Amino acid sequence: MNLISAIALDIGEILIRLDFDGWVRALGLGRYGGLRSAMDALGGWHAFDAFERGKLDEKGFRDWVLARLPEPMAPEAFRGVWNAVLSGPVPGIEPLVLELAQRVPLYALSNTNVLHLEYIVEHYPWFSCFQEILASCRLGHRKPEAAIYRVLVERAGVRPEEILFVDDRPENVEGARRLGLTAERCSGGPGELEALVARYRARLP
Repeated sequence: MNLISAIALDIGEILIRLDFDGWVRALGLGRYGGLRSAMDALGGWHAFDAFERGKLDEKGFRDWVLARLPEPMAPEAFRGVWNAVLSGPVPGIEPLVLELAQRVPLYALSNTNVLHLEYIVEHYPWFSCFQEILASCRLGHRKPEAAIYRVLVERAGVRPEEILFVDDRPENVEGARRLGLTAERCSGGPGELEALVARYRARLP
């Protein structure tokens, strides 16, 4: 079995809990269901996708959404509601991250946007344990596209199979495996990531 020389973790549901349903309700879009349904109903999944690729800036995305809301909302109020999607760390994640950072280089690999990225860095200082946060809004690629995993392999500087990548979405795990990464799915339940990592401890330096 190959050595695990680096670990890459998704942010949403692996490190930080997400509540997109709450965001949809707060914007008065609850009748559409979840995030994807709401954006599709507004004809705007392309806008969200562009925002997460860094091709649409904060103002552009905010103006696009606000123009389609049933009720007006001030820009700062929108920012607060948008960042409320980040509902707090997955239980027990901070000590696990601190421990792993003592053994291998850690990377975060996430489909995310500039607002969420800024909020996370500001409010969760333990993210400084990561060598780098590889975010779609900085790279222009989103998981499960091959290009984003290639960036991870390049930045880590090790063979793909030496990177343990953990994500909650099966398509992202499969995308990583196609590039040769050692990839595992984790739903983000309490203790689940810790149990997964325990299976690989013998392969860590």
